[in-house]
Amino acid sequence: MNTYKILIEKSNYLHQSSWEELFVITEHWQSDILFFKDELRFLQGIIVEYFPQLLKHKSIISLKPLDEHFIHLVNTADELTQSFEKHRRHIQELMDDPFAYDDNKFREEHEILENKFASFVIEFQEEKKQIYRITEKIIKHNK
Repeated sequence: MNTYKILIEKSNYLHQSSWEELFVITEHWQSDILFFKDELRFLQGIIVEYFPQLLKHKSIISLKPLDEHFIHLVNTADELTQSFEKHRRHIQELMDDPFAYDDNKFREEHEILENKFASFVIEFQEEKKQIYRITEKIIKHNK
């Protein structure tokens, strides 16, 4: 279990937060995921610029898992963007009509999204480190 999840569980914020507070958190997630999508576009530019040079020296097969994982991250970011928007609309509906959704079910949905986002962030950071490491080696090799 990651540290982030442990801190969330200990704080019990999910069951104590108002709809307005959950709405603000969801807006932050939306902003964050848009930033991550920008970073993914930047990383894709690095891959396009530098990785063809690596293919001259290494097997394409060695880059395939990295490429597949990168595509997975792009798809996950798109899915999270849609999920956050849907979730934000649900919170807005709950603020307008507290009986629009089951309170517990909604908070479970919020927790699931939070866990998916935390997992995405961890995966993204690892992928980014790997891309930077490979790019650094390529740049040093070309000097």
